[in-house]
Amino acid sequence: MTPDKALFEKLDFSFKLEGNAEMISVIPCIELDSDRDHTLIVSFYVDSMEMIESARVAVSKGWNRIPLTQPVRIRRPLLWHPNGGKGIPSLYSFTAVFHHDGKPFYMIEKRCGIRFVSCTGEKVSVNGNEISLSSFEPDFQLEEKEFDQRYSGNPENLIFLTDSDPELEMKLERCGKAGIMVVLELTGKEYIQKYKSHPCVCLFTASAGHGEEIYRQLADESGNPVPFLQISDMEKFIK
Repeated sequence: MTPDKALFEKLDFSFKLEGNAEMISVIPCIELDSDRDHTLIVSFYVDSMEMIESARVAVSKGWNRIPLTQPVRIRRPLLWHPNGGKGIPSLYSFTAVFHHDGKPFYMIEKRCGIRFVSCTGEKVSVNGNEISLSSFEPDFQLEEKEFDQRYSGNPENLIFLTDSDPELEMKLERCGKAGIMVVLELTGKEYIQKYKSHPCVCLFTASAGHGEEIYRQLADESGNPVPFLQISDMEKFIK
């Protein structure tokens, strides 16, 4: 039977993180808006090493976000550190491979990072290290190599983006590689979980209203490792 390629192209994955700097559990979650019930077979890789082999995922008609029953455990993970932190912006390659008739058929690969962000008083810490925040506006028109050379290690380390930006995915990818922290304004346009694979997203913000409601609901349901600040409070944290 020929697989439905259009169905596979609608697939995505996000993940939950549990643990600390000594041991992290990565729980991949398969996401799909499906027009019928069916079963998927998926393997999950970290840096090309198979960590979950041929898991069966039962998909229902409608919107699905299904965690795999087997977590991936990483002992003493390499953490993503921003510019101004105590390390480099380390990234992992997370890959979901979907199978058909016992063979790999469709693959989704993401460059992801692991970091721990907290806000206390008027201070922001990443991986337990207090970060002095200095905002700027990078030039995203630069070629990727020139962008990395110009901004990696830059003492100015924070930018503001909004979830309605049509180039958001590209900008987050570049910021993740270069160690630039992002304050992401939520408008309710996109599903918040999709940003959790981007370690550069270290703060969420929104004006009172729909964007804040989305964040609060997610935090209530599953916890959220990215703190939220009202737009009106941001100036307390930034130079």
